[in-house]
Amino acid sequence: MFWQQEYPRQFNKELIQRFDALKKQGVVLFCATGGLELYVKPLFDLYTINAFAGTKVYYEGHTYVVDGLACKHEEKIRRLEEYLAGKPFRIIEAYSDSKEEILDHAEKAFLIDDGVLTPYK
Repeated sequence: MFWQQEYPRQFNKELIQRFDALKKQGVVLFCATGGLELYVKPLFDLYTINAFAGTKVYYEGHTYVVDGLACKHEEKIRRLEEYLAGKPFRIIEAYSDSKEEILDHAEKAFLIDDGVLTPYK
């Protein structure tokens, strides 16, 4: 219910337009987020992308427990490599709200601060 209320009104229109253009070009859209997969999966049911990776959790003793590593920093790259199953790839664009390794690997990288995109490199 949350994403149905938030999407698309509360989403960065510039990013959505960019993602739509990349989809039309046949670019694989992969979202790697530190957010819990169980929270972000419903979003990607509304806005379809090729794949996503988030922090995996399981429920135990009235709480969620992280299963493996949180999807942050180098784990984002590892999860992308895992999804692509050894196929060569290049990261055309990457977006983040903090400086992190995936931005260093992208041809174009952007930091997002309060909805404003600024070039990272």
